[in-house]
Amino acid sequence: MLRRASDILSALDAGHPVRSLADLSRTTGLPRSTTHGMCAELVELGLLERVDGGYRLGLRLFELGELVPRQRGLRETALPYMEDLRAATGATVHLGVLEGVEVVYLQILRTPGGPRLPSRIGGRLPPTPPAWARRCSPTPPPRWWPPGSPPVCRP
Repeated sequence: MLRRASDILSALDAGHPVRSLADLSRTTGLPRSTTHGMCAELVELGLLERVDGGYRLGLRLFELGELVPRQRGLRETALPYMEDLRAATGATVHLGVLEGVEVVYLQILRTPGGPRLPSRIGGRLPPTPPAWARRCSPTPPPRWWPPGSPPVCRP
């Protein structure tokens, strides 16, 4: 039952913030009646919200996500340094953790008027070389660095 609920919640992502019951059923591979029952219960728990056009993630998920100790502690510790770095460079500053082969972004301090970037808090993207790494002399990249990416510098 938890896997089914997770499949439904995971089907609602940045590319598909709202999905119809039929779309959720098709995306998850669950029968429509099962999807309907699961969605009704998830709405009751606040994990989903019913909106025009279908369902979207509920506010309760945000509340729970903000309680995750790993990201909360790291973000609180890093935030003053991130603010200083943004002030000194005028650039957008990201805080992320490597999970598997992707970076999960915990905090992003955007620069007003800066370029639109594909990253978002809570989003996952493959690790890419940061600006400082693109300006450094070549050294062997870490094992997790994407194949074909420019070399990185080690401190």
